[in-house]
Amino acid sequence: MYKVADIFCGAGGLSYGFSMHPYFELIWANDIDKDAILSYQANHKETQTILCDIMQLNCHNLPCVSIDILLGGPPCQSYSTLGKRKMDEKANLFKEYLRLLDLVKPKMFVFENVVGLMSMQKGQLFKRICNAFKERGYILEHAILNALDYGVPQIRERVILVGALKSFKQKSHSHKPIKTHFFNQLIF
Repeated sequence: MYKVADIFCGAGGLSYGFSMHPYFELIWANDIDKDAILSYQANHKETQTILCDIMQLNCHNLPCVSIDILLGGPPCQSYSTLGKRKMDEKANLFKEYLRLLDLVKPKMFVFENVVGLMSMQKGQLFKRICNAFKERGYILEHAILNALDYGVPQIRERVILVGALKSFKQKSHSHKPIKTHFFNQLIF
């Protein structure tokens, strides 16, 4: 069984997919928003939640459990094509994701964000983020997926980065997930 942690967890949407599979156990989740944590707790009753600013997470306040997979999607407002697209405090929270990777040292990670991240600073920010993951020894795959194709009742394209340590010897799963819903073909 793979042990999973979720940072920037919100209500637990990213965790939900993992919770449905018997090979994954959600160990802990973190968010700064109290209402998000309350929703997460309602959705994932067995998972320990940590309500605090991600910058406060450290080896002293995290559960002493080895984590195999780190999930997370830093706030996307700064990267969204509908937002201001400024390099503000939220735009730099990907650095906290990297810090948690260094702290937790998972075998794999899933990093989720809006597609606009790929075009921020003419693509240079996305390239910097990918290089930072590679410098930590992760092999990367990325895909653009629409949540509508997987049962979420909204059109929500996301870039999904999956990284695995070069030393993690598991069967490769470098294919896109199979679409489970086809609403976009019926409606549009």
